[in-house]
Amino acid sequence: MNSPSDQSPRPPARRHLRLPLLGVAIAPIPLIFLLSANSDQASSRLNLASIASGVDEALPTATTGKPAPIPVQQRMLGVWEDDYQGHRLLTLNDDGTGSMVIELGGAAASLFADRLEFHQQWAFDDDRELITMTAVGGEPQTKVNLVLRIYGKEATYKVDEVADSLLVLIDQADQKRYEWRRVAETDNADDLTRSRKDAKADD
Repeated sequence: MNSPSDQSPRPPARRHLRLPLLGVAIAPIPLIFLLSANSDQASSRLNLASIASGVDEALPTATTGKPAPIPVQQRMLGVWEDDYQGHRLLTLNDDGTGSMVIELGGAAASLFADRLEFHQQWAFDDDRELITMTAVGGEPQTKVNLVLRIYGKEATYKVDEVADSLLVLIDQADQKRYEWRRVAETDNADDLTRSRKDAKADD
């Protein structure tokens, strides 16, 4: 059995190793804290950027000050006239109803009447810019019905041009071009036709 003096002293290495290990264990704490703080700041910046981006998207875009263009269908509303084979008045209302008053002369007036009024319904195709007019009656009824049996109740036109004072329609059946002039809003269609009829009588 060995005596205590024969035993070699225990190396103090483990005692000295604890200090560096303790130091390694403590040292990362401030680093982790800094990383966490930096991460929070980055997240905060990201959130603020996201909020700012959302606000920018929600804000209305700046207007140029120019009024929005009026749709073709709206610009066609009102009363129009032309002189095709007599005098015609075309009225287009915003509810899809309308009328056409035709003043005839000569043989046409003898065959039908000197004045025909057609009640119409109309619809507009935005994509193709086509207006379809359908006659649904009129006065005098017997003469109007005769005209509709001969010429048909429906016609479709290409809206070639519409301006403040001009409406150009092209018949899709025969490509005939009709130029309509706008009647002043102060003029009533019935009053206008009566005044024209009276003027002819005076002549």
